[in-house]
Amino acid sequence: MVRIVTDSSCDLPVETLKKYGIPFASLNISVDDMTFKEDIDITPEEFWRLMGKSRELPKTSQPSPADFAGIFEDIQKMGEIPLCITISSKLSGTYQSAVLGAEMSGGKAIVFDSLAGSISHGIQVLMAARMAESGAKLGEIVEALEEYRKNVKI
Repeated sequence: MVRIVTDSSCDLPVETLKKYGIPFASLNISVDDMTFKEDIDITPEEFWRLMGKSRELPKTSQPSPADFAGIFEDIQKMGEIPLCITISSKLSGTYQSAVLGAEMSGGKAIVFDSLAGSISHGIQVLMAARMAESGAKLGEIVEALEEYRKNVKI
């Protein structure tokens, strides 16, 4: 069975990720002198409140390869294949962190570059999760993702 993994930049509600059993690696958000893990230590509402009071623009950084490796290892222990769909490699270093995390966890995880951001990334995650839930094989899911990615305009 395929288990979909993503990062917090997919902009899907945490409740949706939980509903489909999608683990995610959190991007780090720095506001002034404070750092938070997106969707874990800070909600979007809290982020906007802090940003409104901030002296400078917030910064983000990708999850560490170890964050991804831990998720991939847990999935592999359950006998499942991790398929990780990340924010575009053109927007963030998250894709590269996930690739390194896959190598660290034994190289069995598949990492797919959505080449998208925000909800277009999220649509790919949700589409893949629904396919996996219905029993689609890894190759079928990747093929559908490639077709979507080829046809989306951002």
